[in-house]
Amino acid sequence: MSKPRSLALPPRTRVRRLDTVRGPFAVLDAEPDGERRGTVLLLPGYTGSKEDFLALLGPLTDAGYRAVAVDGRGQHDSPGPRGRAAYRRRALALDAVAQAAALGDGPVHLVGHSFGGLVARAAAAVAPDAFRSLTLLSSGVGRVSRPQRVRVRALRAGLALLSKDRVWRAMCWLDSRGEEPDTSDVPGLADFLLRRWNRTRI
Repeated sequence: MSKPRSLALPPRTRVRRLDTVRGPFAVLDAEPDGERRGTVLLLPGYTGSKEDFLALLGPLTDAGYRAVAVDGRGQHDSPGPRGRAAYRRRALALDAVAQAAALGDGPVHLVGHSFGGLVARAAAAVAPDAFRSLTLLSSGVGRVSRPQRVRVRALRAGLALLSKDRVWRAMCWLDSRGEEPDTSDVPGLADFLLRRWNRTRI
C-alpha cells in the first residue's frame, strides 16, 4: 500500500470537489505563485488516494504548474457505485478524460502511479488530444511480478471471504513482515491509512 510521507498540505493547495460530466471527484488543487506553465493531473494507484502526491504538489507548483491530484471513483473521498463493471479500466479512463476537461486548462500533463498508470495509458489512448504528456510512476509495460500477482489474488480472495478490517490487518502484517507498521514519523498517518482503506470501494 502507498504511504504519504506527510499529511500536511503544501502552500496554495485547496481540498475541493471537481464536478465533471461523469460525476464529482475529490481533489487536491495546488496553484503556482505566479504565471502558470501548464496543469498536471495526477492519478493514484489501486488502494491509494490523492494524498499520495502531497510530496509532489509543492515542487510542481514551484516549477510553475497547477497540480491537481484526484481520488478516482470509489477512492477515499470520491463517491463510487458498487459492482465490478463500474471499475473497468475503460470506465476509469473516461473518468480521467472528464477530469481533464473539467479543469478547463486545455490539454493537461497526465501522471499515473501504479494502477493509476494503467488508467492514464488507457485515457491517453481514448482521448490523446486531452493530454500534453503522459508520465508513469512505478507503472509500465512490463508484467506484474509473480509475488505481486500472488498478493493481488490473495487480496481478492480475502475480500470475498473476510471483513475489510481483517483484510486490513493481514495487509499490514504482510507489509511489515509481521511487525507493526512504523508510522511514527508521520503524525496521524496510521489513522489516515485505516480511514482511507475503509472509505475505498474495493
